[in-house]
Amino acid sequence: MIGYLKGTIIHKSTNTLTLNVNGVGYEILTTETLALESKIGTMCEIFIHTAVKETAIDLYGFSAQPTRALFRGLLCVSGIGPKSALGILNKTSAEALVVAIQSKNSALIAGKKIGTKTAEKIIAALHGKISGYADVKTYPETAKHQDLVDALASLGYNQAQISSALSKIPKDAATTEDQIKEALKIFQR
Repeated sequence: MIGYLKGTIIHKSTNTLTLNVNGVGYEILTTETLALESKIGTMCEIFIHTAVKETAIDLYGFSAQPTRALFRGLLCVSGIGPKSALGILNKTSAEALVVAIQSKNSALIAGKKIGTKTAEKIIAALHGKISGYADVKTYPETAKHQDLVDALASLGYNQAQISSALSKIPKDAATTEDQIKEALKIFQR
């Protein structure tokens, strides 16, 4: 199985990267965020999950091992395959997903393609096992985090934007008001 690739990005789309590794092009399914942040012609290191089916061998790529571990954790939940797991990580960042699981907040996970029951199954399966994803940065105070998420959502920001901003808010922003100000600064960049 392929677990890691390092090479030059030669093509990208909304959710795929093609990596040239010593003359071999590997097409890797990845999160939309990673695909958007990646630049053609740059060197890239990607941690791979290899999914083997009767009709295909698919490579799923992540910029960090903890995110790949979280993806694999999602695969252990009944009814979630690789495409659904990737869809969940497209909807919310790994950091926000860890917070949702820790705080047992299914609303942060549920959405267009993931129903409330599936979100609750994810929480039930992964709550208490989240220490395996300790390297995924988590927002420290989940109660304040929920207030922040609710406030930003009421301002019209979507879950992907909120999740991205959460990982960038300085730790010295102690109050929800300060955190909202920092998030708004991030959105304006």
